[in-house]
Amino acid sequence: MRSKRTTVLSGLLCTILVPAAFGQSGWNRVDLGGFSSIPTLSFLELPKEVMLIGTRGHSILRSSDDGAHWTECPVVTSNEDVWNLAVTNAGTVLAATGGSKGICRSTDGGATFTGSNVGLLTIRAAAFGVHPDSKWIFAATFGVYRSSDDGKHWLQANEGLEGRGTTCFAFDEEDGMYVGADGGLYYSGDEGVSWKPRLKFGLDTSVTSILLTENAIYAGTNRGGVMVSQDDGETWSPFSTGIGDTEITSLLDAGSFLFAGTKSGGAYISKPGSNEWTSLNKKLLGQMVYQFIVGKGNTLFAVTDSGLFGMAAASGVSNATSEEPLGISVESRRVTLENPQRELVCLSIFDVMGRAVARKESADLQLIANLDALPAGCYFLRVTTPGSVNPGKLTRLELR
Repeated sequence: MRSKRTTVLSGLLCTILVPAAFGQSGWNRVDLGGFSSIPTLSFLELPKEVMLIGTRGHSILRSSDDGAHWTECPVVTSNEDVWNLAVTNAGTVLAATGGSKGICRSTDGGATFTGSNVGLLTIRAAAFGVHPDSKWIFAATFGVYRSSDDGKHWLQANEGLEGRGTTCFAFDEEDGMYVGADGGLYYSGDEGVSWKPRLKFGLDTSVTSILLTENAIYAGTNRGGVMVSQDDGETWSPFSTGIGDTEITSLLDAGSFLFAGTKSGGAYISKPGSNEWTSLNKKLLGQMVYQFIVGKGNTLFAVTDSGLFGMAAASGVSNATSEEPLGISVESRRVTLENPQRELVCLSIFDVMGRAVARKESADLQLIANLDALPAGCYFLRVTTPGSVNPGKLTRLELR
């Protein structure tokens, strides 16, 4: 089976994240000052202690002191809904709004934004796709658009999509990409030039979230719960046992656990290989969970329609150091992997959004990866070998 992109990676602090037993009382509301109870739609961490939150009706909230204080961004009109936030390889922040502003760009860390809709036939955007090894940035709207100039201009990339509304992206490790759409899940192997269906529904059913792990593709839908394929999308099976709401809004692979967010049923958790989900809903019951993010301090964030919630390391993700089968050392921005058996090993680096940002294979005694090209921030590292995949361990790196 094709190797899939999975959440894993990070920098100066070589700590293994071992998800422990998630306590039912683990969620706590994040203090956003006077904005703590407003609906939140998206979340993004940037270098230099900057955080951005996209909201419903209050545009973008920005903190420049690691979340201690928040202000409303004045340059996007205050009644905008900001559905998605992303950062490009050049460090530009993109905001997908549901109103008159369309796609907005910021080149100053989210302090100011300007509209950037040249080439779009419809300016309402739902999500972005950014791949570190491609010149293209992708936008999900009615169909797919892509930009080769850091989001300044957009071109249609809709062959095979037939003008369907699109919702989300995911990239695999072989330069292929998926888009969730009205009526199913579509795949492109040519950087979005053409699309082919991998999972088909009627137009009233949409794929709202995509998760690629080492051995499976997960598709969250708005009517049929979670679907899973273990053969590159050839066949699919339902994977929703235990979930009380079949309208899925978000999916996350956090190493030892998978997370699913729903429209009105809160959050659920499952172990890879399990056939059921368990509620993780004290303080989230009845809420819509738009997004999960693993952020600074090993905190798992849930972006919900009643505010931002966090699960601290003590109750959700432990910091216990654990030995890897292959020795890993980190010095400055260089990761060294000891490989005494001279096996073919693959080192993959992902950002906090789960996007692959670096990958290197080697069968030498040492695999050395230089990360100087990556912006400062939080990343995750995963090591795989042909004979062993350990999805339960996550190495966190803080690049400064």
